[in-house]
Order: sequence, then structure tokens, then C-alpha cells
Amino acid sequence: MANKTLKAYRMLKGIKQEKIAKILGITLTTYSNKETGKTKFSLDEAKKISDYLNVPIEQLFFAHEVNLLNTV
Repeated sequence: MANKTLKAYRMLKGIKQEKIAKILGITLTTYSNKETGKTKFSLDEAKKISDYLNVPIEQLFFAHEVNLLNTV
């Protein structure tokens, strides 16, 4: 399952996949595979993304709906 919430927050903040991949120390292809759900993020990776985007990890990775209107 693709992580639409993560992608939505990343795009809302104007951050490219390349930047997150660099923060995680992984390739763009690896990051893309994780964001699209082909492979999973480790807990450490999820925490780093959460911290960087300043969004609670639960909201990024466990939310069932994307509702960015209430976060702006």
C-alpha cells in the first residue's frame, strides 16, 4: 500500500524525494520504492522522516485518511 499521507505532507512542504532519501542515507530508487509501498520503512527511517517533516509518526504512517486542510 502506498503511503499517500507521507507523499502529501512531503509535497505540501515542497520537499523532493531526493532530499528525504539523502537524510535517510538511501538511494532515490530505494526511497521511491518505500514511499510507493513496494518496500517498508524501518522504524528508524520513519522517525527520521517524522522529525524532519515535523509531523507525528502516527499521523504520517498510520493515518487512514489524508486531510491536510486541518493542518495548515
